[in-house]
Amino acid sequence: MKNTILLLLLFGFTFLGCNENLDNTIVPSKVNIEKEVGSNYYASELIDGEIGGWIIINDYYINAQGEPITIYLRLRILPGSYQGIQNIEMFLNPDDASIQFYPEMTFSREVRLDLWYIGIDLRALGYTSSGDVDFVYFADNGDIEIIVNNKSSVDLNKNKIQVHNAKLTHFSRYGWIR
Repeated sequence: MKNTILLLLLFGFTFLGCNENLDNTIVPSKVNIEKEVGSNYYASELIDGEIGGWIIINDYYINAQGEPITIYLRLRILPGSYQGIQNIEMFLNPDDASIQFYPEMTFSREVRLDLWYIGIDLRALGYTSSGDVDFVYFADNGDIEIIVNNKSSVDLNKNKIQVHNAKLTHFSRYGWIR
């Protein structure tokens, strides 16, 4: 009887572990983070596009005015998003609430992004009220493209701007518009 229960448990764990819809099937990796000039951050990580992976940043710093700025990023690269191993590079800029990804490339499967900036002066960026905002791709020619996501909002009381589950089809420059 014990062997039967053990066998059923083993089968159940194996079955659940193979389900690609579960977020815990990909293990987060260690990210290389460097503070750049001013308030810009640079982060990079080697990710095999066939296997997929996570890049997670949860960091803060004190700005020139002595106030804390928090940056939270979670990038999920689904298995089969691209071929080969790429060094994913990100330049995060709290000064204008943007992020630039390299290398510029398109994906076979959408990459998912959660990004929060907390503590930045949103009024200085032109925000006058809290609520929903658009998370967009900024093309080099000035065009913008709204990115599908689960939620994108600004909260002036918390000086927080965020996007949840943005579905990126390519790496480029992204941010918010009013």
